[in-house]
Amino acid sequence: MSYHELTPKSRYAKYRIVVGWDRPLGSYFAQVINHNTETADGPASRAMSAALRHLAAILLVPARWRPAEPVFIWLGADRVAILDPAEVITAVAPYAVIPPDLENTLTRDRRREGSRHYRP
Repeated sequence: MSYHELTPKSRYAKYRIVVGWDRPLGSYFAQVINHNTETADGPASRAMSAALRHLAAILLVPARWRPAEPVFIWLGADRVAILDPAEVITAVAPYAVIPPDLENTLTRDRRREGSRHYRP
């Protein structure tokens, strides 16, 4: 698995933005996670937290596996593999500074790592 943490744009300084290739899933992935807990007090944030807690309870997700912070983007962990690195780059571009060679780096990661598809 490759994992590249990107530099957030100034407006998103407390976000963690990562992209990479996940060999077991046979997919590129992207995550944008907000670590800014200070501003997560508005009504919309409380509604989102309540919805996530409700969903976690329905899915019987153990508390230790529930995210502690809001995840805004999480691509690549679905049944449909993302095989084009441009797709994850486009998803995180509004939040992060994109290095000019990132697409080539991700393509090399995929070639180097290979894949083990176990998707149904």
